[in-house]
Amino acid sequence: MISSCPLEIQKQIIQELSPIDRFHYSLANKRANADVSAFNRYTFRIRRLLLRYFDTILDVAQFRFLQHQTGMLISGSAALQFFDDTVYPESDLDLYVNVGKAQPVMEFLVERGFTFQPGKKQSGNWEQALNDEAQDEWDGYPVTKDIVGVFNFVNRGKIVQIITSRQSPMGVVLKFHSTCVMNVISHSHAYSLYPHETFVDRVSVCTRWDKCGDIINPACDKYFHRGWKTVALPSAKAYFRPNSIYQNRARFVGDSGCW
Repeated sequence: MISSCPLEIQKQIIQELSPIDRFHYSLANKRANADVSAFNRYTFRIRRLLLRYFDTILDVAQFRFLQHQTGMLISGSAALQFFDDTVYPESDLDLYVNVGKAQPVMEFLVERGFTFQPGKKQSGNWEQALNDEAQDEWDGYPVTKDIVGVFNFVNRGKIVQIITSRQSPMGVVLKFHSTCVMNVISHSHAYSLYPHETFVDRVSVCTRWDKCGDIINPACDKYFHRGWKTVALPSAKAYFRPNSIYQNRARFVGDSGCW
């Protein structure tokens, strides 16, 4: 039994289990359930992610309060790392926020030592850049009508990227190139919209094949090298799975298809 192993060995073994296997193991007995619960409490703490970008627990608490005030979401690679319990050493902290609520977020970063790193067409002053017209490109991809601009802030090699939206930031997430990055963290909850495909099957269903090619492929390639295979359609197994999210049904954040 895993429970007879030293604590550190237990953690390593449980970490190597897939989310489904971890859940099944937790049903074995009370001790197994307690071990998995302890692992989950430690692993899925947002401070583990945020302390890679901010210096103190107080900074993290103030950041989360700012999320509450602005409706800002963490998504992209950062949220994927949170759910997958992994670290991409050079990845950004991707923040999505309505453009009308972005200023206090940028002020927060500047107060904590971050410096605005303008893009090619941006003013060197972040306040001016925020007021300028929408950008034409974001990381080499055309900006969609939902995105106003993208703003990078750097501090000692750490990058926080703020993506400003015209409406709800969730609307931007729902138009991502593929499903493996459709994960969000709010001030109070974390949701994965396609968890089984992402963390069990390790595939990412492309949602924008009409715009594939030079535009989308670089983004898909990045996640391919991180362990996700991009597919055009869900597999037959995924489609015919009981309560499959791919059969005709309305979906919403927090539904039974989410984790």
